[in-house]
Amino acid sequence: MVTLNDIQVLEQNERNELLRVAQKLAKNHVIEACCAYGSKIAGYARTDSDYDLLLVLRNYGHIIKYLYQKNDLDVSVLIVDSKSLINDAEKAALGEFVVGRLLHPYEPLINVEYLEDVERRYKKRVVLEELKELAVTDPLHSELLIPVDYFLYSKLHKRAIVYPHALYSYVRTYSDSHGKDNLEKGRKSFMLVLKELEKEGYITFENGFVKITKKLAVKPGEKASLTMSNMMRGIFSWLVHTYAGRRTLIFVKREAKSKLKRRKARGKIPFEMENPRSLLQLQEGIRLEGEEWLKELAIRLNFDDYSVTRRKLGDLHAATTLHTLTENGKMERFVVKDFASIRAVKWAAVNVWAVGVKKFDFDPVSRMRREYRAMRYLRSIGLNAPDIVACVPDKKLLITRYIDGKKLSEIIEEILLGKSNDTSVVTQWGQVLQVLHAKGHTVMDTKPSNILLYDNKLYFTDLEQFIFDSDKAWDIACFLYYSMKFTSNEEAVRKIVRAFLDGYMQHGNISVVKKALDRKYVSPFYPALVLGIITAIRDEIRSCVNAYS
Repeated sequence: MVTLNDIQVLEQNERNELLRVAQKLAKNHVIEACCAYGSKIAGYARTDSDYDLLLVLRNYGHIIKYLYQKNDLDVSVLIVDSKSLINDAEKAALGEFVVGRLLHPYEPLINVEYLEDVERRYKKRVVLEELKELAVTDPLHSELLIPVDYFLYSKLHKRAIVYPHALYSYVRTYSDSHGKDNLEKGRKSFMLVLKELEKEGYITFENGFVKITKKLAVKPGEKASLTMSNMMRGIFSWLVHTYAGRRTLIFVKREAKSKLKRRKARGKIPFEMENPRSLLQLQEGIRLEGEEWLKELAIRLNFDDYSVTRRKLGDLHAATTLHTLTENGKMERFVVKDFASIRAVKWAAVNVWAVGVKKFDFDPVSRMRREYRAMRYLRSIGLNAPDIVACVPDKKLLITRYIDGKKLSEIIEEILLGKSNDTSVVTQWGQVLQVLHAKGHTVMDTKPSNILLYDNKLYFTDLEQFIFDSDKAWDIACFLYYSMKFTSNEEAVRKIVRAFLDGYMQHGNISVVKKALDRKYVSPFYPALVLGIITAIRDEIRSCVNAYS
């Protein structure tokens, strides 16, 4: 590890006195390493502040012990066995009670290489644990852009919950001018372990941000395991603290007095420390959290004294709401889709309806993730989908730009009712779907109401069932059969089917169209289709197959 501790904060006479204390307390033990830490090193010490010393001894029988030395310098000494410290770094064997000191700036006095190796092991585990926690708690973890500072602030947040009195030290360490220097030191040390993890394939870097890769696999139930682990670690840390300070009444009294002082002088807690997840960003859209997401979004969109109106969109089962923000002539419209809505139970019913043919995803987390990724992917290959405005992962909300277009279902209905003979948009839709299929992907839910015509372009608006590799013939069959439900206008039906297939076969694969003839695809639609309409659709598909074979 490249040394990050080559700048001395202490005066030489202070270092000499601390080394003398260390040698005295070590007695017959070999000193593995020694460092100063705490307020004297971090830059926020008061005139009456103690010096904090970490003394690492080989084969130390007590494992860990707190002592207080009052000589030329007042020194609080934390003594620990060398193997136990490494186990604390790698496995939190001491509840991180000791190794947690190396989360912050320290000044080596003996054996800098050992100390930096322990620090590296510890921070590598911290990063992996933070990444795993994101992987099991954030539905869009693979889309996150994680700043390096997140790993420090998130760990501080967790440690402050376990040990609230430490919050004073954390706030003072990372506030004011010295706080910037301390944060930069922490940033550099975390960057070193992140580079290791990049080589191991767990992360990648993008514009200075960290991205989680697929290698960081998590198992079912790991969320509960992580929660329990953090809770037990906190309990054990308190037990170790109690054990370390045994029979040291003077230390207990001084610490209690110090805690009261520090609580009063703590100062304002940095927002990043209170809510480290506020640092997380998405590759597209604003990442929001909590009940106040709309208020936060309005602020981010530069609205202050605004009014909001809401209107339901879509059919009876839709979980989408149009939100309109207005303020002094300024207006912003966006669609909020609630993947956790009770209306989402429709997918369970759809699975019964399509049993033996298709299986639809009704998990809200998975559906939100599919739609987010699909919208970005479609635009990356030249197709159209609404821009993503924001996402609220903990509420399972996806917020997209409102497209004030005409539904393809409305265009088809006009043709079926004899109000229009223009099938050009249907042909255009066939071309668009073929482009997607040529990339090997499917929409799964190709209802015409999910496609909007705006400014002569077709937009995908419902992509929660999008699959990056699936049955393309189902997309064709679903669109054709669903579009013709409850109609008896056979002539118009044939015209629409021909228009769609003409568009699809400009560059499409005839084997996909041929597969759409399979009778299993029509079975889910039987209750809503007139028998003659089914025959007409199949006749037109068959004619297309014959023409291109």
